[in-house]
Amino acid sequence: MSRRFLDLPNLVVFLTFFLLLHNFALPSNEVDVLFSWLHSTNSPIPQTFSNWNPSDSNPCKWSHIVCSSNLFVTEIDIQFIQLALPFPSNLSSLQSLQKLIISGANLTGTIPQDIGDCVSLVTLDVSSNGPCTY
Repeated sequence: MSRRFLDLPNLVVFLTFFLLLHNFALPSNEVDVLFSWLHSTNSPIPQTFSNWNPSDSNPCKWSHIVCSSNLFVTEIDIQFIQLALPFPSNLSSLQSLQKLIISGANLTGTIPQDIGDCVSLVTLDVSSNGPCTY
């Protein structure tokens, strides 16, 4: 009698492992996305970002970041802090992002088209910045 590998108990174990891996992997990816954006140029980093630590497992205790109870970024709120950075890329990987406010920060560059992939995003404010194109 032949046994199939993915019988019901094995399937349950596989799906549980996959969901756990999925839930733990994304916040770390969010750390990478946010930290790499903050350090994407040689511009000095304002002191208000001193708690942005790339070795954190999630960015939920970082200044200007709000997270859900599942430890996913839901809000980025940076106002009137001179960053002189390009518009953040890879924001589409922040799938729980609902509110993005980066105003008066001297952002430059192009707003990436994949911002439309942030399916939870309901508020976008990039006012009072440098020359951004849409």
